[in-house]
Amino acid sequence: ILDLADNFAFTGAISGAGGGKVLQFKQFTSSTAVSGTTVIPDDNTVPTATEGVQIMTASFTPTSATSDIFILCHIFGNEHSNVASTLPIPLFAGTTHLQTGYISARGGPGADGHTWGQTSFMTKHTPGSTATITYQVRGGVATGSGTFESIGTATSITNAKFGNTILNTITIWEVE
Repeated sequence: ILDLADNFAFTGAISGAGGGKVLQFKQFTSSTAVSGTTVIPDDNTVPTATEGVQIMTASFTPTSATSDIFILCHIFGNEHSNVASTLPIPLFAGTTHLQTGYISARGGPGADGHTWGQTSFMTKHTPGSTATITYQVRGGVATGSGTFESIGTATSITNAKFGNTILNTITIWEVE
């Protein structure tokens, strides 16, 4: 019987342990105020890396060409004048679209007449190389002439509230 409470020294490779080994874990945060009027159309086309406004980026270098990269995004946003009810939040690897989340803009009690929303979404990316990847999260209004805002751009949620702890995040796991 193998008593795992003891200490063991291993040499060579251990096989048969299965997959799912985390090779890297990184978290990127941003408290930067973002505001833009560029639309991400509410239609059946895939968002492009030039639509909307850039919320944040994360530069990541995989350690293995055979690993999977799991990306979790958590983004805060508002549409200042509530012209559009949907705020698309697409994620890109370079200019390649990976996934789109969205925030539902709605009227509410904020100082500008609207409440803020947030979205979280996770996706898997298999780049197939160890080249550095720049992940980019963008945001925009889906229709109309509204203004997309994220963190600290309107009086209803200036980032000075809560001691500047309201953050957009990109969390990345590399798994073999």
